[in-house]
Amino acid sequence: QQLEMFATQTVMASMGITTTLPGGAPVGTVVPGVDQQPPAGEQTPVAGGEQPAAGEGGEQPAAGQQTPVAGGEQPAATQPPAQAVEQQPAVPAPQVAVPTIPVPKEYTLHTGEHVYCIARRFDVNPSELLSINGLGNASVVFAGMALKIPQTNNTFPGQRALIKHPTNHTISSGETLYSIACQYGDVTPEAIAAVNSLTSPFKLQAGQQLYIP
Repeated sequence: QQLEMFATQTVMASMGITTTLPGGAPVGTVVPGVDQQPPAGEQTPVAGGEQPAAGEGGEQPAAGQQTPVAGGEQPAATQPPAQAVEQQPAVPAPQVAVPTIPVPKEYTLHTGEHVYCIARRFDVNPSELLSINGLGNASVVFAGMALKIPQTNNTFPGQRALIKHPTNHTISSGETLYSIACQYGDVTPEAIAAVNSLTSPFKLQAGQQLYIP
């Protein structure tokens, strides 16, 4: 009878019906066609060996972590090649001696000249130049006006040169040899005329090139 009961329970179990064996031991429900999965968190054993421990073999570097280079050294950052500095062509100097003009006791102004231009050119103090001629900062001067030049050896305060030279100068409309000399500050009209083979009355044309010594 027990054998018959066991056979009946086995058939019922195969049909998915749970019953109880003698002695209270339950027969587990078996669903046909469904594979049994191991419980969550349980590792499925690998055939023929142990599971690798955490951190051993196959460990992946953390996000943002540098992968070490063989030998322990990090590769040096590659610097971009330095840009070559473009060299400006040198201004050819005419093979002419530049005349040295002594400081005169009196000077007659030409078109384009003014008091501070004369003070820079002859390296004299502009305040003394104005004072000795009875002029002020707002005084009007004109071409043909004669100026007395101080002889006190009080030099021009500050930088006399206004534009870097030697260089080439392209003449603009309305410029004169004297006004061009004033633009550079410490250059005399006589020096510009000498190196450019110019003679009085120094007729200039717009677009003409002059060498400024």
